[in-house]
Amino acid sequence: RVLVTGPASNSLGVQSGGWSIHWQGAEDDEFPTGTTIFEGISAQIDPQSTVIWNEGVTFTDVIDIDSVVSDATGADAIILCVGEPPEAEGEG
Repeated sequence: RVLVTGPASNSLGVQSGGWSIHWQGAEDDEFPTGTTIFEGISAQIDPQSTVIWNEGVTFTDVIDIDSVVSDATGADAIILCVGEPPEAEGEG
């Protein structure tokens, strides 16, 4: 059982950062294609294994830390994806 967690774990916008589509980054639904970390791991892991996604927190808020702790307790591996939100100081 693999737990994928964190605010950058299932977001193309966060993975791509600023200057990707817009100078301040883009929302996930603006990307025509792409694979998130969670999707990539899910696609490559042994089909008999279970991959769980639980964001747990955003960059500013705790969503449900108790459920992440519960998922982590039963996991064989934990992949924590932290990152930072897309930003740019000014137009270039």
